[in-house]
Amino acid sequence: LIYGKTGTGKSLCAKYVSKRLVSTASEEGVTATFAYVDCAQDTTETQAVQTIAEGVNDPEETGINVPDKGLSTSTYYKRLWRILDQRYDVVLILLDEIDKLDDDAILMQLSRAGEAGKITDCKLGVVGISNKIQYKDRMDERVKSSLCEREFVFPPYDANQLREIMQARADAFHDAVLEPSTIPRAAALAAREHGDARKAIDILRYAGEIAQ
Repeated sequence: LIYGKTGTGKSLCAKYVSKRLVSTASEEGVTATFAYVDCAQDTTETQAVQTIAEGVNDPEETGINVPDKGLSTSTYYKRLWRILDQRYDVVLILLDEIDKLDDDAILMQLSRAGEAGKITDCKLGVVGISNKIQYKDRMDERVKSSLCEREFVFPPYDANQLREIMQARADAFHDAVLEPSTIPRAAALAAREHGDARKAIDILRYAGEIAQ
């Protein structure tokens, strides 16, 4: 599980590490991939498992169709398990804003798929991402024991980190438009208020729009 306030780089980091995993696995002859689910959009078990199955599928290779809707939840799962065993050695599932899910049902299914014999040739990993560090407290104990083996907390960015992030975006402005003190001041303000990189960049953008 990965925790941290909004704008601390949780999702970006998880996707980056997942891409590195896939690349490294390929170099070692291991077929791997990852699937990303925005649980703020796919809040139900059926929506989430459909998104995962569609994301890891290649119908021309598997002969399996994963429609947007029209199937039962159990049928989506059965197709997902078949796809995983047919195509991959390792799959990582990223559940972003996991606290927005209606319940823990999909976590139970994913975290125990191998143990339950639903997949036999594929190893499945699950990463949950949440803005709410107390999310784990309301998880089912069975899910918690399967899922919460490692926890990472992303603290808010400090002023120095925000300054580096904003400096990397400074090329969006014309040369000599930004005064030397602009980014340090904006970074200090953002760090004091929230430590959110997205909001810090917005401050810089708004300043540019006002200056126009």
